[in-house]
Amino acid sequence: MYRILFITISFVFLSNGALADVNKSIGCGFSKPDFITTNYFYKGSLRNLIISIPENYSSGKPHDLVFAFHGRTNSNRDVRGYYDLERSVSDPTIFVYPRSLKAIDGTNSWGDGNSVFDYEIFDFLLFLLSTEYCVNLDRIFIVGHSLGASFANSLACARGAKIRAVASLGGGGVVNFCSGEFAAMVIHNPKDRLVSVENGIRVKDSFIENNGLKRKSKKSKPKKLKCKKYDKNNKVNPVIWCPHNIDHKASGKYYPHNWPRGTGKYIMEFFESLKN
Repeated sequence: MYRILFITISFVFLSNGALADVNKSIGCGFSKPDFITTNYFYKGSLRNLIISIPENYSSGKPHDLVFAFHGRTNSNRDVRGYYDLERSVSDPTIFVYPRSLKAIDGTNSWGDGNSVFDYEIFDFLLFLLSTEYCVNLDRIFIVGHSLGASFANSLACARGAKIRAVASLGGGGVVNFCSGEFAAMVIHNPKDRLVSVENGIRVKDSFIENNGLKRKSKKSKPKKLKCKKYDKNNKVNPVIWCPHNIDHKASGKYYPHNWPRGTGKYIMEFFESLKN
């Protein structure tokens, strides 16, 4: 059975005009919903998403929230499996895996069926989830691979004031004139045939500039992905650049565009290392 949601957006303001409890969502303090949202209407279309709520969820504790975006040829169910993010968290975290629309050619699109990214879908889902659940609005994270990485990179730039960090693998994106600073982990194989490494380098350089970091780097974890870290006097918004050389899938097939085993664990360790 579908659960159809129609939401009227409203905010509670203090007398001086500031938002109340800006780090806590308006869902804090309410009991956990009896059932989990799996379908919703957005711009006239029925959309699907997968939400993973921790077993020890508490309505009184603001939780980290991770959005994970799939690529052009796979689904949210696919990436929930191979991203393998959920097994790697030490703190209770909410994960959401949205499903995109189909483009004219039948592939997935994070727009209205075309190549223009739709950032408002993130705004809508963030409000939906923060209304139903207790979310720490200072700790919103996004993850993506391939087209999902390009969308995640672009979204981080467009919504920098709302996003704590982005982690992307094998993507490009629109990353000029970002709306705020955020931490980033950019992973890209120099041998990638589907999305050239020049795209990853461009994203990395843009994020470094956006955060006011120097171009001087130092070795960083995870060593397996050949990572380097750009930061500034323990700055809270570092950029991690990982030009890994893992060229094969677990099956042995040559595929430099792959998601290396352990990447989900490395990403969650990066997110959890970040301070507010």
